[in-house]
Amino acid sequence: MIVDKYGILFEMYQWADLAFVGGSFKKEVHSVMEPLAWGVPVVVGPKNHNNREAQEFKRLNIIETTTAIYEMKNDQDLISHIQQITKSAQQIQKTIQDHVLKKCGASQKTLKWIEQKHSSFVNGSITKSNSKP
Repeated sequence: MIVDKYGILFEMYQWADLAFVGGSFKKEVHSVMEPLAWGVPVVVGPKNHNNREAQEFKRLNIIETTTAIYEMKNDQDLISHIQQITKSAQQIQKTIQDHVLKKCGASQKTLKWIEQKHSSFVNGSITKSNSKP
């Protein structure tokens, strides 16, 4: 399936077994988090260093030599990768989703940090702090 329309791609990933995220052969890769959120393994081209998640998930080993994000080199490389993924699709999906879920919670951590700092301000006990959320 090829989708070239804004606003619907995220929902479409739920039916995918594999996603090629564009931009990575010309300039820089687009967001890889949408397919990863559905547990879909991602294929990118060589120009993906602009995306922190692409770098992190390229190192997430799922099974044998398969990673959550695969940087393809050529057509034959892609065919071989697709064959590997189709053998263990369910295990791959679960592993990717588990790793994505570990990344959740940044908003709650930041809110908790703000509440703690706000409480110090309200109580008049402001101290200089180098702590970060």
